[in-house]
Amino acid sequence: MAASQGALAQEAILNGLGWLTARPGSEVDGRTRATVTDNRAPAEVTAAGGKAGAGLGIAASAKLIATAQANTLGLSALNASNSQVSVLQNQVQGFVSAVGGAATANTALLSGGASRRPMTDSRVLVSGNRASNVESVGAEGTIGLGVVGSLQLPGRSSANSVLTDESDLRRVQMSITNNKADGVQSVGGAALANASTLARSNAEDLNIVNSNNTARDVRAGGGSGSVGGGFVAEADLTGVAAANSFAAAGSQLKGARITQQTNDVNGMWATGGSALANSVSFGDYTGGDLRQYQALQTNNRATKIEAGGGSGSLLKGALAEVQASAAALANSISVQKGDLQGATQHTVTGNTANNVQAVGGAAAANSVWLQDSTTNRSNV
Repeated sequence: MAASQGALAQEAILNGLGWLTARPGSEVDGRTRATVTDNRAPAEVTAAGGKAGAGLGIAASAKLIATAQANTLGLSALNASNSQVSVLQNQVQGFVSAVGGAATANTALLSGGASRRPMTDSRVLVSGNRASNVESVGAEGTIGLGVVGSLQLPGRSSANSVLTDESDLRRVQMSITNNKADGVQSVGGAALANASTLARSNAEDLNIVNSNNTARDVRAGGGSGSVGGGFVAEADLTGVAAANSFAAAGSQLKGARITQQTNDVNGMWATGGSALANSVSFGDYTGGDLRQYQALQTNNRATKIEAGGGSGSLLKGALAEVQASAAALANSISVQKGDLQGATQHTVTGNTANNVQAVGGAAAANSVWLQDSTTNRSNV
C-alpha cells in the first residue's frame, strides 16, 4: 500500500519504485491500517552518497545525501483519520549504516509537509522490535528538513522510534513498547533508540506510552557543522543521544499524557551535546502555554549516562540557554521556555539512576527541571 503527496519529507523515493506520487490532498480514512511486521534483515543495508532501503512501507521523497533503512514505514502529507500505523516484531541483525546521511531501523516516520495535513483519531504502534548496529556518519552538505526537522540531518541514526515533523495531531496515541536496541551510533548527528520526537508540530490530546524498552550502547558524537531549527537548534556541536525518551521542540501541546515506565538504558554517551535516558524534554515551546498535560515516570533504570563537552552552547532542544556544552538527563523531565497553566502534573517515582555525569555541563537524575518557565496550578 502506498500513498503520498510527494513532499520533501521522507527517506525513500516512491517515484524510483515506479509508484505515482503526484496526488495532492490524498486521504487515509476509515479504519485503514499500514503495517510492517515480522520482517528480518540479517544482511547489511548500507548507503554512501545515495539511497538504499529494505522493507519500505509508505513513504514519499527526500533529498538526503545518503539513506539506509530497514523495516521502516512513513506517512507524508496525508490527511489520516481513524487509522493505525504499526511497526511490529521486526528484527534488524545486520548492519544498517549510512555515510553522509541517515540510518533508520524499525521506525515510523510521520510528516505533514508544507500542507500541514492532520492525523486524527489514530494510533501509532512500535512494539516488539529488535535492532542492533544502526550507524550513521555525517558529511558536509545540507538536506531538506522533513520527517524530524533538524534530526533529519547527515549523521542521524534511529531504531525502534516514532519521528514526527510538521504535523497536526489530534487524539493520537503513540506506543513504543517492548523494544530492544543495541549499538545505535551517530557521528555528527543524533542517535535515537526507542524514542519519540515531535518537531514543528501541534498536538492536541496526545497520549504517549513508552514502556518495557531496553537500550544499550547508544552513542552520538559531535560534528563540525551547525544544525537547523527543531529538536537541536542553534548548536555548534551536533552529538545528541536519546533512548526511551520523548522530546518536543518548536511545537505546541495541549492535553498531552506521557507515560514512561519500566524502561532500561545501560550505556549512553554524547560528545558535545545532550544525553537523554528515560526522559521527557520540552524545548523552544511555541504558541502560548502548556495546558492539561501530564508526565509520569516510574520504575525506570538508567546506568552510565555520560555527556562530554566541547566548544559552543548547549543544545536548545534538550536544555535551552544553559551556558554549558554538555548535559546528561536520566529519568528526568525538562521543560524549557514553557508556560505551565492549568492541571499540568509531573510525577517522578520509583526510578533508579547510576553514574550519570556531564563533563563541562549539567547532569540531572530522577529530577524535574524547569528553566525560563512559569507555572500556575501545576503539580510536581
